[in-house]
Amino acid sequence: MKDLTHKNGVKCIKLYSASEYKSPTTQGATIAFNIVNKYQGFVGFNEVLSKAAMVNIHLRGGCFCNVGACNYLLTIGDGNIKQIHKSGYVCGEVDIVEGQPVGAVRITLGYMTTKADVKRFLNFIKLTFIT
Repeated sequence: MKDLTHKNGVKCIKLYSASEYKSPTTQGATIAFNIVNKYQGFVGFNEVLSKAAMVNIHLRGGCFCNVGACNYLLTIGDGNIKQIHKSGYVCGEVDIVEGQPVGAVRITLGYMTTKADVKRFLNFIKLTFIT
């Protein structure tokens, strides 16, 4: 996922992790990310979830049901939190505030996940969001 890029060289995926996915021995089964368009703007998680559902891919999205973790991983500072709430932010309904994501997409790999599932998901990203 980290290597997916648009034709103009802009990275397509912004990954979120306290460990930066450096070691497979410490990384859990859930990957949190946002999609970046070719203009370096974020695609809202609601759009990603909707398009994935149309092709029978189940993803989760939002603020991890944990505002503190969300603010930490998305680097939303204390000053920004007040501004976001003033803008009318409602958890789950609003996914982009002033060009910045206030949630992310999450995909979880489980014991029944196959390599074919992973390839299908990556192809979904490539076909749907990479331009």
